[in-house]
This record gives sequence, structure tokens and C-alpha cells, in this order.
Amino acid sequence: MDYIAAAQLYGVSPLKLFFKYLFINTIDPIIAYAMLDFGNVILAAAILNFIGGWATTWPSNTW
Repeated sequence: MDYIAAAQLYGVSPLKLFFKYLFINTIDPIIAYAMLDFGNVILAAAILNFIGGWATTWPSNTW
């Protein structure tokens, strides 16, 4: 990434480089992936509960 190389040439510290350039650009895809994967977690729990009564018995809820 050119902007990281340019920041290194200007003498930006590695910690500031990480938080200002890398962390900011990677947090949005991580949040988006977590939100999309949350549905799969709910589906897997429902399937496991349907198959074998995973986690609880009938009168109680899993949530």
C-alpha cells in the first residue's frame, strides 16, 4: 500500500502507523463479516437443538 510506504518515509511510528492506517481500514470488514456470520451461528444452534435437544429440554428456551 502506497500510503503506508509514504508514511514510513515521513517517519511515522509503527504504533501510530498501525492504528491510523491499518486498524481503521480493517475494522469495517471485520464488523461486516461478524454481522453476516451471526445468522449462521443462529442457524447452527437451531439445527443442533432440533436434531438432538442440544443445550436444553423442552420447557426451557435457548435464548
